[in-house]
Amino acid sequence: MILSGPALYLVGRSRFEYEVFNRVSPSRMIAIGLLLALIPALLRAPPLAALTAAGLILAAVAVADAQRARGNPPSRRPHRCEHQPISKATRAGSPGRE
Repeated sequence: MILSGPALYLVGRSRFEYEVFNRVSPSRMIAIGLLLALIPALLRAPPLAALTAAGLILAAVAVADAQRARGNPPSRRPHRCEHQPISKATRAGSPGRE
């Protein structure tokens, strides 16, 4: 249970990153695999061992993301509406506009 929470967070963050930036960080995918692989190994271990493993893996993801982002601002995928300019005729005929 301790390792599945961080894994679920990384899955959600990866999905968000894919939707917004149209890419997924490889460090997140590796971390998800590591967290899931450690679940059977740490089932009988003390909870502190599982917490330490989860913390180290999440810290490694943070360091990898910081190194990758150093000097590179995140690129944003254009929104669907940004591609098509709205004409005056469309604006005047749209409901709710006066």
